[in-house]
Amino acid sequence: MPLQISLHAAAKWYENAKKQWQESCSLHRAMVVVAPLEFSPPPQSALLREEVERAGRYHFLKDKRSYELGHKITRFLLEADQPVQSFQTEDRGKPYLAGAVPFNITHSGGLVGVALSSQGPLGVDIEYARDNRDSDGLISHVCHEHERRYLTSKPEDERQKRFYTCWTRKEALLKASGAGLSNDLTAMNTQLDVAHPRVSAIEAGTSEDVQLIDFNCGWQGYSASIALPVHIRDLLVLSPFHSQRLHLPDLTRQNQPEPRAAFA
Repeated sequence: MPLQISLHAAAKWYENAKKQWQESCSLHRAMVVVAPLEFSPPPQSALLREEVERAGRYHFLKDKRSYELGHKITRFLLEADQPVQSFQTEDRGKPYLAGAVPFNITHSGGLVGVALSSQGPLGVDIEYARDNRDSDGLISHVCHEHERRYLTSKPEDERQKRFYTCWTRKEALLKASGAGLSNDLTAMNTQLDVAHPRVSAIEAGTSEDVQLIDFNCGWQGYSASIALPVHIRDLLVLSPFHSQRLHLPDLTRQNQPEPRAAFA
């Protein structure tokens, strides 16, 4: 994706994103920052020696860039870059920064996303929607029986799109729990027929119930979903050329309306 933006403009955008997070950091808010791989890293950002070594082991330049940019953006937003703080890992391997709010990093295609939340569990996934006409075979291997019935009832083009929604929802749940793809994906029902589902802690494998939100990451051809605690009521999505605030409904109500979008 071609991108023309100056270092000064990029630095200004990062500073604005940090300010937005500092203003939004309350018990009921979350934020996702999405940047293309061509975008400059935050000003004065750096990696630790072991991270530089790990980045150098990636075979593809795109993967190396994704790793570096994701780490640098996360540290910058959480003010863990001066001096550079080391990422720690939980028992299941999920990274965290000591003393910082929960975060989660995702990358796919030409994008990197960093999600922040005042409280966890938290998981985010962005996927580039490839024109995969063999999705019917994938559906039988990764989808819950309710998801399979829902998807196979749709026309082919819509089925392709909704399959990626299914996938990003599953990834978001797995990342929120810290389980990764080791779990049986067919046992997990992401409730594709519900716009804004609540998933119990038992089903999600998390410490508390979570909500699933599908959001526009600001770039065409991508599917994106996030898993958040049910008490989070506001989600801000920021990319260099797009911003959107989702006001999330109260899931304790009997009827669950769709999230309302407001462009920031």
